[in-house]
Order: sequence, then C-alpha cells, then structure tokens
Amino acid sequence: MTPLPAYFISSSKPDPGVFESQVLETCLLLGELGVEFRYIITEGLKTWLTGGRAVMARIGELQRDFGIPIRVLFVPSPTSRLGIRTAGRIVAHSAAAESHDQILLKGRGAIATHVALDVKRRLGVGAVLFDCRGDEAAECRMAARSMGNSRARRHWNSRGDRLEQLQQMAGRGADHVLVVSTSLGLRISQASRIPVERTTCVPCCVDPNRFDRSPTARSAIRKELGLEDRVVMVYSGSLVRYQVPDFVADLLSAIRLHLPGIFLLIVTQDVVRAEGVFAELIADGAARIVSADYGDVGRYLAAADMGILLREDDPVNRVASPVKFGEYQAAGLPVIVTPNIGDTSSYVESTGFGIVVDPSAALSEQASRVADQIREKDWLSQRQVIRQAAIRHFSRRAYLEVYRSVFVKMGLRLPEGDRLVGD
Repeated sequence: MTPLPAYFISSSKPDPGVFESQVLETCLLLGELGVEFRYIITEGLKTWLTGGRAVMARIGELQRDFGIPIRVLFVPSPTSRLGIRTAGRIVAHSAAAESHDQILLKGRGAIATHVALDVKRRLGVGAVLFDCRGDEAAECRMAARSMGNSRARRHWNSRGDRLEQLQQMAGRGADHVLVVSTSLGLRISQASRIPVERTTCVPCCVDPNRFDRSPTARSAIRKELGLEDRVVMVYSGSLVRYQVPDFVADLLSAIRLHLPGIFLLIVTQDVVRAEGVFAELIADGAARIVSADYGDVGRYLAAADMGILLREDDPVNRVASPVKFGEYQAAGLPVIVTPNIGDTSSYVESTGFGIVVDPSAALSEQASRVADQIREKDWLSQRQVIRQAAIRHFSRRAYLEVYRSVFVKMGLRLPEGDRLVGD
C-alpha cells in the first residue's frame, strides 16, 4: 500500500535538541502508521542575510544524522501575507508534482499552519493539522516585557498582535489542532471559536530509552563527577528569564542551610550565563556546570536524585508542556516544580512524583519544606515507579494510537497491511 504523503512545515530554524526530539523523532515514528514526511522550514530573508550559513550547517547535520532531506525556504516577511503565500506557492508546486489524491499538511505553529492552508487552497486537496506548541502571541508579549527600549517593545507587541490573529485563524481553518496541554486546548478553542473536540492533547514527549540507566551506570557517572556521597539536584536546559535561574540559585542556597551537602548539577550549553547566575554556589563547591549535547543529557540525569523545573506564573507557562519534565521523569527523577505549568504541576500533585513549591511563600519556608521532603522520602526507591509512569504518559509511542485516531478524524486513509484505516 502506498504511504500517506505528508509535509511537515515549520516557520523557524531548528533549535538544538528540541527539533530532534519534538519533530524528527515524532515524524519518523509516525512512519509506522504509513505516514511519509517531507520536511520544509521557512525563514525570513533577514535570517538568510545574517545567519543563513549557520542555519544551513545545522540542517546539514540533521540530514546526516537522520538520513532525511530537509528543504529550507527563505521568504520575505514570513508572518506577512506575502511571505505565507510565497512559501505556500513553492510547497504546493512541489506537492503537485507528485499527484496525490490525499496529503497531510502539518504546520508547526500558526505561521506554518497558514502556509499549509495556502497549500491546501492551491492544490484543492489536503488535510491541515495545526501543531500548536504554545501561545505564540503570549511568547512575543513576554519578550516585549524583557526589552530595554520602547522601540523593541513595540516591535514584539506588534508581532504578538499579528500572531494572535494568525493563531485564531489557524485554529478555525485547520481540520484539527494538536495541543501540548489541556489548558492550551481550551485557550485555542475559545480564541478560535471551535469545539474543544477539534483539539487533541499530546504532551511534549521523549524517547525513554535515552534516559534508561542501570545502577552501575549511575554509580559510574556519579564517581566521574565526584558526587558519590552527595544529594544531587539537576537543572537541565537553557537559562532564559522565564525559567527564573536566579530563583533556582536562591532556592538552592536556602536549601543548603538545611542540607549543607546538597549539590546542583547544571546541564546547559549556556555556560557563560550559568557561570554568572550560579557563581556563588560554584565557588562554594556546591554546583558544577556541564555542557552536554542532545545525546548525552540522559547520562548526566542518571547522576541526579531530583530535577528542578521552576517557571514564572505567566500566560506562556500556564499552557506549556516542558520537554525537560518528561526527560526528568523518564530518568526516574522526582521534580521540584512551581504551580501553573500547563498540566505539569497537576501531574506532580496527583502522582506525588515531586514537590510543588509555593513561590508566594517566604524563601526560607519553601527551602525548609523541600529539605524535609528530601530527608523524609526514599526517592531512590521510587525511580522505577516514576520512570514506568513516564513511559505511559510521556513516551511518543504511547500516543501512536492517538495520532492514528486524529488522522482518521481528519478523513485521511492510512495504510495498514492490506486494508485502509478510515474506510
């Protein structure tokens, strides 16, 4: 049976680690349903002028590592009607050459979904899936608040207004919407005025095999880092403002007053920023920075006893599904989280696989509570329980049948052996 042809369209350059785990690995898994993706990335001409060589080098690495072709389209003003139609015309021309009677057009984000909708309009065929990873308008407004001058703030607020409009239209125009949290599904359905049934929640998932480490491997990495006798917390990822790295440092310093031997392992490629934020802890021998590539993160998580994931209470984070949470849990780690992070905080509360700290409480009170939880609970004995639950909730493969049902709802025929699913 001929595979279902599909176009994955993204409107931003591939972020290290995220594009591999949240795009390529997911699309390749969907090949088991008979879906065969072509990959299109659209970027602005400004990116081509200022960083086109770096983007193409990154694409070359991904093509080599995954053995797939990825096409990059540099278009004028990607959020404008001209930019969207330019990209749509090119993709439609490519798709038309293959003469298929059905095509899945998956747009990652609002801009890419509008490109997909334009392709569908030109071809007269295609089912559009809006892959909504977050509230892009809220992300722009968050960026605006962090800008140091009024011109930059106006730029980001204006972009936020445009993306608000594009999100609403993408939700209305798409045949179905994938969201990463139930709160994001509600936000999109209300803003786009569509039934919530036209949205399906699939959280940011991981490959649990990347985080499967034996006790022997755990002992080896702890010995290598000189942490055999320490209680180790791990902070993994970037250090952007909404991840409140300063609060992480303050909380760890306060916890040390109760547990002097506690240690913070910082796994990040943002080494310079980390050196500034965690300077005091590093100087006291209570923290260490390691720069890890995508494939090495699981090795360092194995050394830890607990993950830390703190966020601002902001519209962006209220609908988020942090990849790092799934990675921590797949490694068997309980996680310290703040409230109102998409479905993450409620998951911790319902399972008990971590600690929800109250940012409105005094820092000393929060630190005392965390220290008590660390002393009183045998977290090490729960590692396999936490990991097995993560395989059920945050493994890509766990959602394969969910994807199948979404495609069937969209009217797509999936090859399965000698019959067509959806007929």
